[in-house]
Amino acid sequence: MSVRQSPKTHGRCHDMRIRLSDAEHAVLKRAACAAGVTCSSWLRSVMLAAIATRGRHDALVVALQEVAHQLSAIGNNLNQIAHVLNGGRSADVGQTLLAVDDATAHTRALLREIRA
Repeated sequence: MSVRQSPKTHGRCHDMRIRLSDAEHAVLKRAACAAGVTCSSWLRSVMLAAIATRGRHDALVVALQEVAHQLSAIGNNLNQIAHVLNGGRSADVGQTLLAVDDATAHTRALLREIRA
């Protein structure tokens, strides 16, 4: 006799159980809700991400936040350059282009690390 599964399980037939305090459960529910997924789905994605990054998840998150900050700064620089150019003046874009190249290289290195 086969086990009947809902379409949401996508072939998942193994069940794992963990014990949480009320506070831990509340934190988990808030995180899952903020992500728009079930607690089970959120936990599964976090566990699989930890495995995929070989426990380097926190370091990679910090590195990606740094890249996001760099990209934001580059965007601000590009906006300032566009403002100057739209005003009919000339602008030195060399430093911004170097920053774009650096951020691109950093992003590619992080992606290689994540995929390794």
